[in-house]
Amino acid sequence: MPAARRRSGPSAPRARRTRARPRRTRAGSAAPRRPAGRARHRGGACTRQSPRPDLARRSGCCRVPRPRLYHTLRPKAGGCEGRSVFTFALSEEERLIQETARRFARDRLRPALRTHERARGVPGALAAEFAALGLDAVDVPAGAGGQGLGAFAKSLVLEELAAVDPGAALALDGAGLALPTLAEGGLQALIGELRREPGRRGVVIEDVEGRLGVRDGRLVGEHPWVAADAVAVAVVFHAAQAFVVREGFGLAPIAACGLEAAGAARLIFDHAPIAATLEEPHALARARARTRTAVAALLVGAA
Repeated sequence: MPAARRRSGPSAPRARRTRARPRRTRAGSAAPRRPAGRARHRGGACTRQSPRPDLARRSGCCRVPRPRLYHTLRPKAGGCEGRSVFTFALSEEERLIQETARRFARDRLRPALRTHERARGVPGALAAEFAALGLDAVDVPAGAGGQGLGAFAKSLVLEELAAVDPGAALALDGAGLALPTLAEGGLQALIGELRREPGRRGVVIEDVEGRLGVRDGRLVGEHPWVAADAVAVAVVFHAAQAFVVREGFGLAPIAACGLEAAGAARLIFDHAPIAATLEEPHALARARARTRTAVAALLVGAA
């Protein structure tokens, strides 16, 4: 029988291509050979020519060494160029203020927590004790009899008090929320008067809904809620102005909504005379910022 002829044409099977596998080296044998085309240039300049002169070579032997950042920048003794380095740690004075407020809240507020809530306020003797420690005036300007330590020290105090009882923190703070606006308005005499009688309350109203208005130089309108049963001074932020009001308003007690020790009321302005007006934009911005910082500290403590 004749041998089968090899088929050709489209139906003929394709020949299988075989690719040589790289030889494996056994342990202990010689090191694998370096692929062709890669050469080391350790003893002098590289003489290899790149096929693409416009592209930088990637060969390790031809790469120019670059200075490393951590080799060129080293810490200096005494801080950066001799200046003090910024830190988040509390100073000794701030730590003392924080510990004093924490101890006062633990020893004086916590045991009488329910008593203060039922009374919708704190006793005058407790407010006087708080003022005697100087905790009510840490941010009050020195010209008005305070320590003038700024908003951060005030935030430390409010945070520690609110961690035990937010309502009592508001009651003990007295006119604290209104003090930044009074200070920006230069009303140092009024600040001193409020501080001479601990427990006198000040409230701040941001009239974003336009409930209040000015008629013939007097304030009219009603605000639905303030955290106080008695008010000695009210600060009203109205558009691009801030009004200071001391009389001509009434309060109608309402539910305290969790701040029983502070009290709560609806504040009604019945043609209340405006004692002072603050219109300078930068002063208004500073007063708003400090008031919001104090409220934020209360919220952080309550959380």
